[in-house]
Amino acid sequence: MKTTKRQFERFKKEFKKWISKFGLFDYQVEFFHTDLKENSFAKINATPDSCVVSVWFNKNLPLCPKYHSPESSGKHEAIHLLLARLSILTSDEVTERVLIENERIVRILEKLLR
Repeated sequence: MKTTKRQFERFKKEFKKWISKFGLFDYQVEFFHTDLKENSFAKINATPDSCVVSVWFNKNLPLCPKYHSPESSGKHEAIHLLLARLSILTSDEVTERVLIENERIVRILEKLLR
């Protein structure tokens, strides 16, 4: 399913809302609406030391039994940014286990934060 420019704008708005709520004002954020090769709705690449963040919203949503709205994807990626510095501090090497646990915590916070 293709995503629209309007959905991308909704995604960005929601992401910005949550980074504002979390007080993450020290980041320079770049948004991209592009075709992601991964089977994901969106992704983030944060470099906490330099406070640079790249955020991607997939132009081609993966086939998934449960559609994620642009808003839920924006919140999800903002939570990843919230945890980015903690992830770096807790691990010298990012392992598959660290990534899985980080994703689990993000999903818990998604449900709690409204």
